[in-house]
Amino acid sequence: TTRFAREYIATGDIKRREYYQSILDMIDGKIATPFNYADDYWDQVAGGLTPPPGHSSEGARPIEEIFLDLDISNAEFNKLKDAESKTLELSKTEIKAMNLAHDSYWDNPQKTAGKLPTKELLAATNLVNSVDYNVVNAEIARELSNFKSMIKKRYSEKLDNLKNLYEDTKHLNIALSVGLYSMILLSSLYLYFRIQKRGDEAIR
Repeated sequence: TTRFAREYIATGDIKRREYYQSILDMIDGKIATPFNYADDYWDQVAGGLTPPPGHSSEGARPIEEIFLDLDISNAEFNKLKDAESKTLELSKTEIKAMNLAHDSYWDNPQKTAGKLPTKELLAATNLVNSVDYNVVNAEIARELSNFKSMIKKRYSEKLDNLKNLYEDTKHLNIALSVGLYSMILLSSLYLYFRIQKRGDEAIR
């Protein structure tokens, strides 16, 4: 959202505003998230390699509902919720700034890069580059970084437990195999000598 808000303010490219709105609509569950949605999705859309998301609501789910379906702890869920609430808080500033920019571009449809920016554009640019704005943006990044660290730690512990279980199972299997082969060997020796003894008696 930060990227597209700033790009719209800088260029007046209506597509950037549409991409921005698509992100908010996906968060709200108004449109479906694309199947191939990932960190590089919007880079590919901006570069023309991937089509932007459609406006179909089929299969759309609010982001909070998606959070609830994840196999995460309450602490991890809270990190995502904090990041979501801060993103929505930030969007109010971004929308205000884009509306200011829109007014400027609407009043000056022939605006070129060579012209000086209007006071509305300056105000819009200042809004999305202010200290307060950047602080909230940094807090969102920190929440997501902490979330990823918590997930990584939890799954590392799970993997360690599975590795220990695997080692224990392997040792148990070795012990059982040795015991089983020993039983087979002893049983074979017992049967062999018993049959041989009976055979000798029969011959006699």
